[in-house]
Amino acid sequence: MAVSVNVTFQQANGVLRKYEKPRIEKQPVNKYRFVGQAASLCCYAKGFPAVMKYSWSKNGTEIAHNLNTGNLRLTNLQKSDQGMYACTAESVAGIVKSESVQVSVKDISKDTCDRNPVPKTERLPAGCFASVNGAKENEVDIGECVQLPCITSTDIDNGTCDEWWPSKCCNVETVDRIEVTCKNFSFTLNTVKTCGCSFGTLVTRITAFAYGMKNGTQVPFQRGKVFVDGRKLVYSSSTGMISLNVPFEKTEITLSFQEDIKGEFLDSIKTLKITPGKTMTVNIILPIRPIPTNFNTRLGLSIPLNNLDGDDEVATISIPSDSILDKDGNKFEGAANAFVNFMDPRKLEDLQSADGQFTTLDDNGNAAPLETFGMFRMHFEDNSGSELYLSGPITTQMDASLFNISQDKDGNPDLSMWHLDPNTGKWVEQGTFRYVHPQGKRRLLQNVAQMIEGTINPSSITRIDLTEELITTRTIRRPIYSNCDRSVLVGYSYSRYLQRNPPTPKADACFVRVRTYTDFSQSSHLQGVMVTAVTKELSGSRFKGISRVATDGNGIACLEIFCNSWVYLYATYSTQMYASDQHSLPNNYLFQNIQNLTQVKFVSNNPYINQVGSDKMYSPVYDFYKQQQCKTPSFSDGFFQFAPIKKENKLDPTLGNINIYNKRMSWYTRPVGDPLHKSCFIKLNIKSSFDSFDIISKSFLQDNSSKREVYGTYFTSPYWDESTDNRYSKAACIEFRCPGLVVDGATTTQNVPTLVLIHVASTQDARCTMDPSPAVKVVSNGFGNFQFLVDPTDRYGEKYGVFMRAGNAGYVKQKCESGSLSGSRTVSTMKPDKNPAFKLTCI
Repeated sequence: MAVSVNVTFQQANGVLRKYEKPRIEKQPVNKYRFVGQAASLCCYAKGFPAVMKYSWSKNGTEIAHNLNTGNLRLTNLQKSDQGMYACTAESVAGIVKSESVQVSVKDISKDTCDRNPVPKTERLPAGCFASVNGAKENEVDIGECVQLPCITSTDIDNGTCDEWWPSKCCNVETVDRIEVTCKNFSFTLNTVKTCGCSFGTLVTRITAFAYGMKNGTQVPFQRGKVFVDGRKLVYSSSTGMISLNVPFEKTEITLSFQEDIKGEFLDSIKTLKITPGKTMTVNIILPIRPIPTNFNTRLGLSIPLNNLDGDDEVATISIPSDSILDKDGNKFEGAANAFVNFMDPRKLEDLQSADGQFTTLDDNGNAAPLETFGMFRMHFEDNSGSELYLSGPITTQMDASLFNISQDKDGNPDLSMWHLDPNTGKWVEQGTFRYVHPQGKRRLLQNVAQMIEGTINPSSITRIDLTEELITTRTIRRPIYSNCDRSVLVGYSYSRYLQRNPPTPKADACFVRVRTYTDFSQSSHLQGVMVTAVTKELSGSRFKGISRVATDGNGIACLEIFCNSWVYLYATYSTQMYASDQHSLPNNYLFQNIQNLTQVKFVSNNPYINQVGSDKMYSPVYDFYKQQQCKTPSFSDGFFQFAPIKKENKLDPTLGNINIYNKRMSWYTRPVGDPLHKSCFIKLNIKSSFDSFDIISKSFLQDNSSKREVYGTYFTSPYWDESTDNRYSKAACIEFRCPGLVVDGATTTQNVPTLVLIHVASTQDARCTMDPSPAVKVVSNGFGNFQFLVDPTDRYGEKYGVFMRAGNAGYVKQKCESGSLSGSRTVSTMKPDKNPAFKLTCI
C-alpha cells in the first residue's frame, strides 16, 4: 500500500514472499463401494500462491482437469469405474501429485469382502500329516482372507470426504477344522471356510529401533521426540524403541527425530516405505552429534570434510564473517561452536544414517532416484549451548576429479545445488556449480583444474530454522512412479547438490528383485519384510545410493539400484533374515552370500539373459522400464531369496478369530490395547546340534477335569542367540491361554486353570529327554510330549520361566526371550539359557 507523505515523496509498504511449490496436505483414501453407489475422493494442496488448479487421473489417464477444488464426486458407480485414482495440484510455483488410491466396486451383497478365501499353503510340523482327498499330506491349504477395509450394505455415502460409519475390515467368518496326526500326538487345524466384514481397524504396526553408531557400538536414541509426517508426536523409549500405528492407506511415512534426552544426536529425518496392514520391525540409524569446531563469528569459518582416516578432504565448506544470528535475529559476535556432520559416500555407515530418501521430483511431480556424492549438515551454538542461526551464504568447494563429475554442453560442471523441502521431504533445486581456481592461502585442494564451487543462501531455503545440510548427488531423469506422502519436518532445513540428467539415462536406472519366505522350505511368502539395496561404484570406494522397500503380498520387493555397479542386499524383519544358498537365478549367475549369510553381494549387469539350458530368462536385475515385470511373479524371472531360520509363530484359536473376547473358548478376554489385556508364555530350552525343530502346544480349559476343551493351538520353533556363534543352545517361547478368567456372554468364572500340552518334533528324528529339576512342574509323557498345568493363583515369574503379564503378545514374548520381566529391550534377541522353565537335550 502506498502512503502519501508530501507532494514529492510517497512511502510504499509491502511484503515480499517467494513462491512455494504445492504440497499435498490432505491425501485421498481408498474407497470400497457397491454398484450404483457414490463416493467422494478428496485432496487438498498448500503452497504459495494459494490459487491453484486440480486435476484427477484414473489408471494414469486424466479424467478431470482445471478444477477449483480437489474434490472428485463419483456417482452411480459401475465396475468399469474401478481403478487407481490420483490427484494433481498445480500453481505457478509448480506441480505435485497425491498418492494413488483404489476405488473398488462390488456387486450388491451383504458386504464388499470376497466370501471365498485365497489359497495359503501351510507346511505341517515334522512327522505330521493330514488326510487330503484320501492321501496323507504334509502340506495343506488352510486359506486366508484378504485383509482390506470393507463396508456393509447398510453403509451409504453421504457426500463427505471421509467415511462416517465405524471402521470395518475383512476377516475370517467361518472355519472348518481338519485333524492332523503326528507321532504319538494329534491336533486340529483351522482352515478358512468363508470371509466377511466385521468391526475393526486395519493399521500398519511399526516397531522401530533408532540408534547411532559410535566406535562400532550401538547408541540408542533415548527418550527423544519423533514427529510422524510433521504432526503426530511420539517419544522413543530409553532403548530407542518407537511403536507406531499407521493408517492402512499410507505407503510411506516421514519421521523427524529431535531432542534426545542426552543430546547425543543431531536432528534427523527418515522416510520409511511400508506395506499397508502389516506388522513391521525396522532399524533406523541416526547421525551422532559430532565434536564441535570452535570459531570466531567475526572471522567466518572454513572446514575440510573427510570421514576416512588418512585420506585427503573430499570438500571444504565455508561461511562468511558476521553471518551468525542469535535467537532474536541480532548479529552474534564472538566465540561459537559449529557442529558439522559429514556423510562420506565411501562409508556404508554414513550412507545408512543419511536423511530422507535419495529421490527428487521431476517437473511432472514424479519421483526420480538420486546418486549421492556426499552430505553434510551444520548446527551452531554459543558456548553456553544456546542455539545460533546462519544468515549468510554457504560456499562449498570440491574436487570434481574425485567423483568423476561430468560437464554439460557448455563445459561447466554438470552439478546443481539442492535443498530438502521440510514440508514435502523432497529435494528442490537451488543453484549451480562452477569451475574456480583457488589462490594463495585460499587454495583448499590440490587439483586446481578440477576445483568446482557452489553457493547457497539460507534465506532462499524453505525452513523452520536455519541449520543446514548439503548433499552431493546426481539424478536419473527417468521418473519413478511412487506414492508421495506429505512430509513436514519440525526442525531443520537442508541443501543438496544434484547432477543434471545424464545423456543416456536408460543405462543407469535398474531394479533388483528380491523375494522373502516364512522359512527355507519356501512354501509360503512373507509380506512386510524391509529389504535394503546399497549400490557401490564398480571401480572405486564410493557408495552411490541406498533404497529400502517392504515386500508385498507375494513376498516381492523391487528396489531401485544403479546398473553396472556392486550391489549389497539385506533384509530385516522381527527376526534375522538369511540369504538362500541357491537363490532363484540363471545358471552360473555370480553372487556371494556374505556377513554370516545375512547379505548378498553381486554386480548389477545382464538384465536379459535367455541362457541356453537355464529355466530363467531374466536375471534378478531389470531395466528401469521393466519395473512392472519385476513386481509380477513369474517362474522364468530370477530373484534373490531371504528367509528366517526361526519360523513365524502362529496362533490357531478354536473360534477361528483372536478378536472374540466374550465366549467360553476365547483365547483373550480383553482386546489389545485394553489395560487388562494379558499374554502368557513359557520358555523351553533345547540343547542339540540339530537346528530344525517344530513345537506345537495346545491349551485346554480345565474347569471340568472329565472334559477337555481346547482353546487353540500355538506353533513355534526354537532359535539361538543370534548375537553369538553358539547354535547348540536354543530356546522357544510358547504362548498359552492365560489361566484365570473365563467369559461366556454375561457369565464370568474366576480362577480357572489352563492345561498346556507341548509336543517337540524334529525333522532329523532327534530324541529329546528332559533334564531333571525343571523350574516348574512339567511332566514328560514320553515321545517328545510334555504337560504343564498352570495354576491361576500362582503369578510365577521370570525365575520360573513362566511369563504372564499385561500387554500384547509381542511385548510379553520379548520379555520371555530376554528371560527378564524388568527393563525394556532394543532388539528381539533370544537368551536361551536365561530362566527357562524346563530344558531338553536332543540327540
